[in-house]
Amino acid sequence: MALYSMFVSCTGVGDFSTQIRADTPRDALREFLRGTSLREFLAKQKDWPKKFSEKDIVLFIPMDGLINMYLCQFGRDGKYVSVKLALTVSRQEPINSVEPTRVPAGARGSP
Repeated sequence: MALYSMFVSCTGVGDFSTQIRADTPRDALREFLRGTSLREFLAKQKDWPKKFSEKDIVLFIPMDGLINMYLCQFGRDGKYVSVKLALTVSRQEPINSVEPTRVPAGARGSP
């Protein structure tokens, strides 16, 4: 499994970072949405949804001109979250051991 770093920005609230091991960037995002880090970060925000799901994704695309970096945006009830995902090389593995993730033709922009 690959290690993905996620840089999360909640509009009007703040930012945080986390890391998740997953086979693909989409799997990393699924695991993030199932996990507790976003819920814990937003716990004191009374007007924010208690949970987001894959149905709330409005954008998931590779970032132009960059390898292994993705942008995801999702929202519910007028509250929006942006996540930048980057394939991360852990200290134990050499940089050349990580293969770039290829995006299938026609897959850009589809949640």
